Amino acid sequence: MIICFLGPDGSGKTTVSNSVIDKFRDKFNGIQNYHLRTHFGVNKKNVLNVTNPHGQKARGWLISNIKLIYFLLDYCFGFIFLLKKDNLVIFDRYYHDLLVDPKRYRFGGNLHFARLLAKFVPEPDIYFVLIADSNLIQKRKKEVPLNETERQVNLYKDFAKNNKKAFLIDTGNDVNESVDNVTGIILNILE
Repeated sequence: MIICFLGPDGSGKTTVSNSVIDKFRDKFNGIQNYHLRTHFGVNKKNVLNVTNPHGQKARGWLISNIKLIYFLLDYCFGFIFLLKKDNLVIFDRYYHDLLVDPKRYRFGGNLHFARLLAKFVPEPDIYFVLIADSNLIQKRKKEVPLNETERQVNLYKDFAKNNKKAFLIDTGNDVNESVDNVTGIILNILE
């Protein structure tokens, strides 16, 4: 089963995904955990964490579009060669995060082209779209201005409404409640 967690910074993606890993550790042959993409052919130790997502200048049009194609190839080859059968595969972020927050990825290309390529990115079995009140998200992690958080929450909600594989999870309450909601959905689909 392949699942991914989408949502703005501070929505609880890492917290919920780590709890799901703990709950399902014995129910699958193994668990594979990826951030954004599979990083096919790249030493994962060289993958950098983003600490100032909107602090750098966007890449140019050509480099941005080359990177999009690289992302697409990474997902395709990663799904073919890296993802093991009978494992739970978890992505913390996914290609669609780039469509909601292009500044985070320094994307300076055409968003229409990015949306077109999204149709060719292999889909997970489930998208968990984590959202909460924008003010609460800001209290948890203030990496972008409030109006940007509000914009992202609305775009993630739209994504969840328009995708049959997406489940909207409100992480504004107790974290255990959010984890229970995610766990229940996974168990229902497994049955």
